[in-house]
Amino acid sequence: MANFRRDLALLTASDMLIWFSFGIYYAYIAIFLLESGLSYYTIGLYLSTEYFGSFFGFILGGVYADRVGPKRAMVIGRILMPLVFFLISFLPLELTFIGIFIAGLSLSTSNTSREKYMVDLLLENRRGFYYNLMNSLSGVAFGLGAFSASKFIAHKGVMIGFKSACLNGGYLVSLAILFVLFVEERAEEGKISTIFGLREVFTRDTIFLAIIVTFVFLAISFTWTYISIYAIEVLKISEEKWGVILAAIYPLNATLSPIFGEVSDKLDLKKNYLVGCGLIMLFNALLAFPLSTGFTYLFLIFLVDIIGEGFFWPAYFRTEIQLTKKEHRGKIIGYVGLISFMTRGLFLPIIGRTYAYSKRLPYIISITLYILLIFGSLKLSTKEEKRD
Repeated sequence: MANFRRDLALLTASDMLIWFSFGIYYAYIAIFLLESGLSYYTIGLYLSTEYFGSFFGFILGGVYADRVGPKRAMVIGRILMPLVFFLISFLPLELTFIGIFIAGLSLSTSNTSREKYMVDLLLENRRGFYYNLMNSLSGVAFGLGAFSASKFIAHKGVMIGFKSACLNGGYLVSLAILFVLFVEERAEEGKISTIFGLREVFTRDTIFLAIIVTFVFLAISFTWTYISIYAIEVLKISEEKWGVILAAIYPLNATLSPIFGEVSDKLDLKKNYLVGCGLIMLFNALLAFPLSTGFTYLFLIFLVDIIGEGFFWPAYFRTEIQLTKKEHRGKIIGYVGLISFMTRGLFLPIIGRTYAYSKRLPYIISITLYILLIFGSLKLSTKEEKRD
């Protein structure tokens, strides 16, 4: 138990430093590119390079986690992260895509191995609670990072302020490497895969998992890729207030998400997907057909999303466990992530075209994808959840 608490604290501290820095990046990268004079379609092309970086990151993180253990794969991914922020700070606009590419490479390497590590770390009977607790604390850090960026932007403008904030983010994310160096490796000796094979990947469960994950992250892309621009153009939020609202919702998420995680542990997958997807669809509907505008309205509909995701993500985590075998889990999660993120990369320019055609259409498409996920969960609810 002592090692569990130590590793939980170290990994959470490392995650929080990472997501503070990436809160700067994700909150303002689309606004930065728009302010640079790029079209919606070109912004989609630039952002799609992140997902092509993820292609290599999922292979590296998934396969390497199975071969030598998830801790070492996490370290590799996190060593690459400072480059994202330093390159964006110093490179000219036309080369910004290099930093965006490395964002995908580093995050997918780190997150794939982290997912495998957490399956072995978290207590089975409270996985929903701890999973939501760790992610919600990272969310608080994300919000604080977005808030800090908003202050730079308010003082220096979008172009200079964003680059200055990224420079600070690069220094902070460098510290995240130190924390993860001291977590205990949890790979079981003698049970680590040493073969870069595909035979165990092409199973019915893995293909079904790939479909679920692809739908999940496509829905997220349709909702979140242009939401910062949508908030400014349609919901009348200023660039500075966008960072402030992200800082406001994530502490609330940190409070509520573990509570919903406890509740989700007592529900089957079907009910978790129904409640989670239902509330996230409501959030998208209130974006597509806003009943009001301004800070308060956006805060309230974000609250709907927080509640929905409090049920959705524990269900997603349990789905990964249910549809994978322990000895090949890192590799399978890596391959599945590779497929889903490559699909996202191909779709991002299309999402840009869609947003240019109709600003509400991406949210309507996202609702459709969540409806399909609910139908997919009907099959999951008939399966045994324990695979290990």
